[in-house]
Amino acid sequence: MLEKHKEIVLPVLENAGGRLVKTIGDAFMMVFESPTDAVLSGIAVQAALKEFNEGKEGDDRIDVRIAINTGEVTLADNDIFGDPVNITARIESIAEAGEVFFTEAVYLAMNKHEVPSSEVGLLQLKGIPEKVRVYKVVAEHPVEELPGGQSPAQASSTGGLVGTFRDRRKAAASPPGVFPLKKSTRRKRLGALIVDAVIVSIFAGFFFGSEKTNYHWSHKIGGKKKQEIVLPKMKIDDKGISVGENITINDKGINIGEAVKINDEGIKIGDNVEIDDGGIKAGDEVVGEEVLHEDGKNRVVKITSKKDTAFPILWVLYSTFFLLYWGATPGKRIFKMKVVDHATGAAPDWKASLARSLFMLVSFAVLFLGFLWAFVDKESRCWHDLIAGTMVVSAE
Repeated sequence: MLEKHKEIVLPVLENAGGRLVKTIGDAFMMVFESPTDAVLSGIAVQAALKEFNEGKEGDDRIDVRIAINTGEVTLADNDIFGDPVNITARIESIAEAGEVFFTEAVYLAMNKHEVPSSEVGLLQLKGIPEKVRVYKVVAEHPVEELPGGQSPAQASSTGGLVGTFRDRRKAAASPPGVFPLKKSTRRKRLGALIVDAVIVSIFAGFFFGSEKTNYHWSHKIGGKKKQEIVLPKMKIDDKGISVGENITINDKGINIGEAVKINDEGIKIGDNVEIDDGGIKAGDEVVGEEVLHEDGKNRVVKITSKKDTAFPILWVLYSTFFLLYWGATPGKRIFKMKVVDHATGAAPDWKASLARSLFMLVSFAVLFLGFLWAFVDKESRCWHDLIAGTMVVSAE
């Protein structure tokens, strides 16, 4: 039975990247470079034994318990020593036959997308001073359902499982527990950012708006009335009227950049400002108008409108709150993304959430360079992600 046990179990573990340290009675002590590979190999072992045990009873069956832990160990004489080894042995003694148990350290480091799991509890293990939180694999699908419809025995002999493990390790540039971002994710992140910015802007403008002033200027040329917003950079001299760099008005007529359109329906400036017989619509709520000058050809009106002033404060509160309680802002939830700790793949704590929210304002302020950095970084991380130690991943 020991030989049969070795014949079934050891190839599966080694094909998954495991290295045999030693045999202890009927147990194998293995080491892996990847926590996820270790857990997946445990699932594969139980699948292979389930197939072997089909139709068998009593002493003809081979049932095993699997325990996995991660941590720093001492290497000596081709053996390993240390608390992680002792904890693994204790968990193996309480694990259930046919199950894969693992510690919280493994849970935080592994790729949770690949391994459905549930918490066993916070356990006091013999000889271990502190309690250890323990998890186990939950088979949402029968464990024998392997890639390509192969049985566990076929997979272990043909390398089907090996391909699965190796394909996953090709993404090793990402931190443990995190899938590499797809190219489309950057577009989703932009969409999520816009949604969040609109939500905060509406809230800030509604509850914390202040007033700002613009000027509405009307001028007649050739008997026809033309209208325009007078910007702070407006100049009036012998050469005519210059509004910023794009608009000039003189004896030759009106020269307006591409962003401004004038037709029988009125004037449209970009997507936000419209001027027609109904007045001015400039995105902000108009709360007052005052005529400053009026003659035969010119009319200048002072426009007072409501302006958002609390956006930065509300943005930090909004982003921090939702990162703590949802792991994502409403915009990211709409686009099925979440923010995780770069090192562990777990949800960020309050310090990381606050730091990320604060430094997003810096990424905003420097001409969005902090966001554009995602196109340079190999893991698509922005400046605020690098500072806070976070990463945006798909939640699908």
